[in-house]
Amino acid sequence: LDVIVKILNGFVVEKSQKFCDEGKFKQMNAILWVCPVLFGLCAALPVFVSVTLGQPAVNWLLEVMPQWFLSGLTLAGKMLPAVGIAMLLRYMPTGKYFQYLLAGFFLSAFLNVPIIGAAIVGFALAIAFYQRAERDTELAAHASADAFIGEDVTMENENITAVAKGKPSGYKVTKKDLRNANWRWLMSVCTFNYQTQQGASVAYALSPVLRKIYTNDEDYKQALNNHFRYYNTQPWLAAIILGACVAMEERDGLAAADAVQDLKIGTMGPLAGVGDSLLMTMIPTIMGSIAAYMAIEGNPVGAGIWFALILAIFWVRMHALEFGYKQGVKLVTDFSEKLPNLTAAASVLGLTVVGCLIASVIGVTCPISFSFGDVAMEIQPLLDKILPAMIPAAITGSAYYLLTKKNASMTALILVVIVLAMVASAAGILA
Repeated sequence: LDVIVKILNGFVVEKSQKFCDEGKFKQMNAILWVCPVLFGLCAALPVFVSVTLGQPAVNWLLEVMPQWFLSGLTLAGKMLPAVGIAMLLRYMPTGKYFQYLLAGFFLSAFLNVPIIGAAIVGFALAIAFYQRAERDTELAAHASADAFIGEDVTMENENITAVAKGKPSGYKVTKKDLRNANWRWLMSVCTFNYQTQQGASVAYALSPVLRKIYTNDEDYKQALNNHFRYYNTQPWLAAIILGACVAMEERDGLAAADAVQDLKIGTMGPLAGVGDSLLMTMIPTIMGSIAAYMAIEGNPVGAGIWFALILAIFWVRMHALEFGYKQGVKLVTDFSEKLPNLTAAASVLGLTVVGCLIASVIGVTCPISFSFGDVAMEIQPLLDKILPAMIPAAITGSAYYLLTKKNASMTALILVVIVLAMVASAAGILA
């Protein structure tokens, strides 16, 4: 059911984005509420069947469902993230900084470096890139100044007064806007799908404040579509990054679109690594153990401590976006002249992380083996000797080619991937 819900969520999100492109913004937000309903049914249905009909009904259901169907759905769940990653690469400067994508892939495929490790390496590469870019910019500025010494350089009034397309309306974001976005971000995991994962939740959370920043419908559509893209990290900490994104768009409008996307992609790996290990594992394990032990001893204080911890975490969550916004304001004011190089450096970090995602998230393998007498030969080890994670790279590359070169429809591509997964699973070609 979890796999089915994430596949169905993909179609709901696709419809929501279509409403966005058509300018039907109320329908865009409204249809996303189908996702938490599906998300809830994913847990409610098996519990209902188990409690009301009992174990015989569960056993019968498992027996009548063909194995190829179950394994096909599982395989589709492994393959569909490739579509989301390909869509992400379509909008990133992949061709310009392709070498960093390869570096991230190499770290994961050949060295088994986890995503947070790849993010650290990507951060180091981004720093080196930024320092080199700043040095080149400074040298170019000096050369330009020397070339025009003594010349009378004038600018036409129309160039001075020209307003760039996508410029924000000048609206000043308020605390109420940020807290409203925080509340809406509580839907973060409910729209989770295999193509864009939490992307739709980002668009849903930020849509009201973006509407105030972008009064022009076309600009608003572009801003929303930028946030509909692939995104996935620890949801409690993600609000910090979303707040920074709001500050960047409030200042520079659509001119900050690439910087916003690169910031999100570059930080999602480290946030997931820290957040999942600390907030989702360590703290609940420690506090849950204390509360359980005290409950066994008949002491209710443990439950009170647990509840107080939940309130504390919730308080932090509800102020995270505001904190990120304040830091984002500092970023776009103190480093405004350096923003182009910062954006390019963020692209370096983002592509390094995405390269790692290809090899680590898309866990598709080939289970085929041949027997020659007493000797058995498996295909997957042979493929790994040629290129580890060859199949994930091939699936992502194919999806990227179809999206960029053939302008394939996202919905059609999703359906093709699901059908291929069913056929490949039934034939035993992929697993």
